[in-house]
Amino acid sequence: LYLVVIVLINVVGITVFSRIDLTENRMYTLSEASKAAVATLSEPLTSNVFFSKNLPAPHNSTERYLRDLLEEYASEAGRLFNYRFYDVSSEDADLNPQAEENRKMAKDYGIQPVQIRQLENDEFKSKVAYMGLVIIHGDLIEKIPAITSTNGLEYQLTTAMQKLNN
Repeated sequence: LYLVVIVLINVVGITVFSRIDLTENRMYTLSEASKAAVATLSEPLTSNVFFSKNLPAPHNSTERYLRDLLEEYASEAGRLFNYRFYDVSSEDADLNPQAEENRKMAKDYGIQPVQIRQLENDEFKSKVAYMGLVIIHGDLIEKIPAITSTNGLEYQLTTAMQKLNN
C-alpha cells in the first residue's frame, strides 16, 4: 500500500508542476501587471540579452536575476515569449569569432559596453562589459542599454513590453 501511494505521488508530481516562492518579499514571483503584460501578447516577443561572462560581484548576480526573471516571463507567456543570452566576452579576453559577431550584433542594436570597476589584488581595475537587452516585437524594437542593477528591472521590462504590445 505504501509503495502504491509513493508511486501515485510521484506520478502526480511529474504531471502537475508548480513552483512556490518562499522569499520574504516574493522576489522571484512576477507582479500581476507583468503577468497581464505577457498574457496579452498577440504575436511572439523576443528578448536578446547581451551580457559579458565572468563578471565580478554584484554584476554576476544581476545576470542571474535577469535569467530567472526572463524564465518567469516565459513560463507565464508560453510560446509567445522567447529569450536568448548572447556571449559577448570582454575585448581583452581571447576572442572567438562567435563573440565578435555577437558584439557586432549588440552594437547594431545600440547596446554599447559599459565600464565596471572590480577589486582585484587590493586595487580597483576597470573592465569593459556588455550588460544590455533588446526586446523585439514584430518590427518594433525597445532596448535597455545598461542593466547594472536589479532595482526596478521587472518594471523596466514590463513597461517596455507593454509599450511594444500596444
